[in-house]
Amino acid sequence: MKKFFRFFAMAAIAGSLMVACGDDDDDDDADIANGAYEITMNGSNWTVAEFYAQWNEGGQTQSGATYDPYLAVEMCKTTAEDSPYIKGSLAAAVISNGTYQSTSGDYMLYCDENDLYEYQGESYYNFVPNKQSFVENITAIDLNACKLSGNWTEDYNDCEGYLTNGSYPYTMTGKMNNSQWTAVEAE
Repeated sequence: MKKFFRFFAMAAIAGSLMVACGDDDDDDDADIANGAYEITMNGSNWTVAEFYAQWNEGGQTQSGATYDPYLAVEMCKTTAEDSPYIKGSLAAAVISNGTYQSTSGDYMLYCDENDLYEYQGESYYNFVPNKQSFVENITAIDLNACKLSGNWTEDYNDCEGYLTNGSYPYTMTGKMNNSQWTAVEAE
């Protein structure tokens, strides 16, 4: 477990630069091997090498807002210490066409320490997600066996492209077919 639960500090640019955008989820083909977790970014595919998750039961925040159970997840591209990874959250229940708004803030952030963007004297991951475009479909989940099936999609841009034109021309997808995660505890 390399970086799990390191806070999204470098994603501050993404949070401060968000604008609403529609979602596009027309890739329903889950033709991947049993147990696989495949990520597609702008036409390039890779199979997740390490998949970690922490189950969080639903509850209430200090401000009184309620939230549903969810999985805090991290998917590493390779087993190398400096591997790019995706972290975010997924619904911890079967859900169809769950969106950022309906699933209490689920979205994914791509983190690559070897691809940073300098902006106003700060370094950020060179990835800006359109949080409002996030759509997830969890078709099966077993919290005891730590297995998950389904898919998710999210639009994104690199930092320079977003700052130049304010759009999200790329799509990232995750496809899970009975994918097993390594359970981790909160630190």
